[in-house]
Parts: sequence; C-alpha cells; structure tokens
Amino acid sequence: INLQRSNWRMHSNFKWSITYFYNVRHLTKNQMPLSTAMFPPTWYAESNKSKAFLDNNLVINGLTIHEFVPKSAEECPCIKKNPDECSFLKMYRKQLHELNFEKVIQSYQELARKISSITNIEIDEIVLLVYEKPTNVCSERVALKELFHENGQILEELEVTK
Repeated sequence: INLQRSNWRMHSNFKWSITYFYNVRHLTKNQMPLSTAMFPPTWYAESNKSKAFLDNNLVINGLTIHEFVPKSAEECPCIKKNPDECSFLKMYRKQLHELNFEKVIQSYQELARKISSITNIEIDEIVLLVYEKPTNVCSERVALKELFHENGQILEELEVTK
C-alpha cells in the first residue's frame, strides 16, 4: 500500500460506496450518486446530460464521474462470463490504472462540498453507480473495487434500507 496515497481518506469526511442504478430510489439526500456508465438510464440523466436535478427525495441525479466511465465502446464479449478473460474489463482496468486516483477522488469530494454549500444539504457519502447487480461478476464494479483497494481504500457495496 502506498501510504502517501492512502492519506486522502483521512482528510475527508466522505464515505465512498457503490451500487446499481435501481437503488437510486432508496438513496437519501446525504448521498451523492455518480454514474460510471457510458449511457446512464434516461430517468437518471434526463434527456439533457448537462443538467443535474433533485429528485423527490432531494437526491441529486444526473451527475457522472467521467474518469470512471469506460472509454471503450466494446461490450463484454464473454460467453462464459469469465471476467479474468474479458477484453472489455481488461481495457477498463488499464484505463483506471492510468488515472491519478487521488486527484480524481479529491475533485469529486470538492464537488460534493460545493453542492452541499449550494443546496444546504450535507452530503457525507458519494455513491458510484453501475448497471449490474452485485452478484454479476462481469461488472465494472469489480475493477472499481480493485482500484480503491490498490489505493488503500475500501469501496463498499451500498447497504440499502427500503
């Protein structure tokens, strides 16, 4: 573990977690969801991807963490659903490893602080959104969890209370 990189969490009051789009309806106003999808659902991003909006639960919708969006338009070609052999996931892991992880995390934490200030809603958790359920091993969530782990952090599956 690179101790220099692991210090960013200690200076932050944000928890980071991950879930799939379906669970946005169960988020609270203190959680800021960020899409990692190339094409998020229209209900999340609405028709104009440049606008964010508050839903009925005062959860901000429409935001994307662009650095975590897969750059490859290739879909998972795996027939056997073996993520270790998936060319799409291999390219995605490579993309993630080329990022300045600390800089990306800090910039979105700063965004959460600004949104908190503007809305007077204290955001304390940033939630990454993917399409697949946690049981699907062929998901970007696996690579994202690995990225956080490699940087001395834990990206936990969001526990949803319905």
